[in-house]
Amino acid sequence: MRYCEAMSDVYQQLGELLDVFVGGKTLPEGKNISVILQELDHIKDTCREELDPQMLHYLDRRSYEKAFAYLKNPQLPHRP
Repeated sequence: MRYCEAMSDVYQQLGELLDVFVGGKTLPEGKNISVILQELDHIKDTCREELDPQMLHYLDRRSYEKAFAYLKNPQLPHRP
């Protein structure tokens, strides 16, 4: 099975990573911010074709607060 076939799992993982990075959730044991950024980049690079274009836009620009807000409610405008 390809990594991106279960996109609901990918979006769940994105939400967990973004929650640590911008949402204030505690870092999992053995991980640091650098590891979280690497995991975000890995998802972005691996699932580029399957990701929602707006989410990809936010991840490409490292607009993680907007990406996190978009995950919570894609219908809201996501301006600073």
